Amino acid sequence: MKFLWVNLFRSRKPRSPTACPTCHQEMAFVEKYTMGRDDIRTYRCNRCDKTHDIDFGIAMWKTMSDANRELREVESRNATQKS
Repeated sequence: MKFLWVNLFRSRKPRSPTACPTCHQEMAFVEKYTMGRDDIRTYRCNRCDKTHDIDFGIAMWKTMSDANRELREVESRNATQKS
């Protein structure tokens, strides 16, 4: 019974986002695409011999670009209000 409890406890461990959805083994990084708005990465599972595209959300450059644009807008509004 103790062995069963240990296996159940281990199975609750959160799965890695880079684990293969088919065989649950860790995949190898192949390519990163961030030209669009999203950060999409391609991984290849050596065990299943399949490639998977994983969307990691908004690309960091897009977030920084949006933040800089907002900062410039605020600074220009403040400059016009002071004049």
